[in-house]
Amino acid sequence: MKWFERLSVAREAKGFKKAHFAKAIGVKPPTITEWERGDTAAPSATNVMNICKVLNITPEWLMSGASQGAEGIPLKTYFGSNSEIAEAVSLMEQMPAYELAQALGIIKTLAGTKRPEPSQPQN
Repeated sequence: MKWFERLSVAREAKGFKKAHFAKAIGVKPPTITEWERGDTAAPSATNVMNICKVLNITPEWLMSGASQGAEGIPLKTYFGSNSEIAEAVSLMEQMPAYELAQALGIIKTLAGTKRPEPSQPQN
């Protein structure tokens, strides 16, 4: 699969129409069509980064197909700065559906539970 085919797959997987996607990354809709047809060599580095932020994919996957799963979608889907969340997402992506549902139930329960803040030591 070429980069422009991966772009189309990722955009469609996220449910973006070309016009909305173009607006989200700061280009005109015909540019998306040109990219997805392979009419251009590659987007600029800035556009690649914007594409990746909006679609939550890696530049490596977009441009070379590196780190992709069986369906052609990138394995890494969390790109925030919290390494513990990134690790949790990575582990959850490998879980069977029934285990993932259980894990999500636990997370939702914990997220909805009010817990006291840890006490700070008094000086």
